[in-house]
Amino acid sequence: VIPETQDCLVSAYFFGGKLVCHYLHHATSLLRVFELDGSHVRDIALPAMTALSGSKADTEAIEGRPDSSVVHFELVSFTESGSLWSHDLATGETHLVRASEARSEPGLLVTQQVFVTSDDGTKVPLFLAHRRDVAANGDAPALLYGYGGFDVPITPEFSARRALWMERGGVLAVAVLVGLVLNSALGWWWADPAAAYVLVYYASRESLEIFRSHAAGPA
Repeated sequence: VIPETQDCLVSAYFFGGKLVCHYLHHATSLLRVFELDGSHVRDIALPAMTALSGSKADTEAIEGRPDSSVVHFELVSFTESGSLWSHDLATGETHLVRASEARSEPGLLVTQQVFVTSDDGTKVPLFLAHRRDVAANGDAPALLYGYGGFDVPITPEFSARRALWMERGGVLAVAVLVGLVLNSALGWWWADPAAAYVLVYYASRESLEIFRSHAAGPA
């Protein structure tokens, strides 16, 4: 019913007589509304660099009813712990219901997404979050993180410790990886180009720390 796209369809819901579909576009959430015949109604406008709260379809923070046009959903980011939103499928209007309880000072932190190229030509998405006044001159301390196991996507999520790191001038770099099978076969091929990008533009080699752990065996 729903036309195929290059974005990853994570889940679909029957709310208000329509289909509300959650996609991942470069690891950020995209909500699209369709009629039951598959025709596209609209994309629900979401703040940039955010994701639905919850890591799996059965725990996604989105609720609605087949007989109601009102949909509620919660969004998280690297700088906000979770804001509650309401969308009316009949009117197309979206409203903020509740702001994040834990968030940084408005405008203090920024998040961007860049793409780094591995040796085999693969484009690796990389989130960068930091204070707005951090200069891209190679002097900032940076934390680089990546995970690709068990088909769990890496999307924006909030951590109080990481937020404090950024507020104190550190750069958070999060690489979006391709999954357990390819990562097992290719090893840490992503780390070199990702680290190189962070080193060139934000951090000195002495102040780059890479988080590494093994989910399926000893380190």
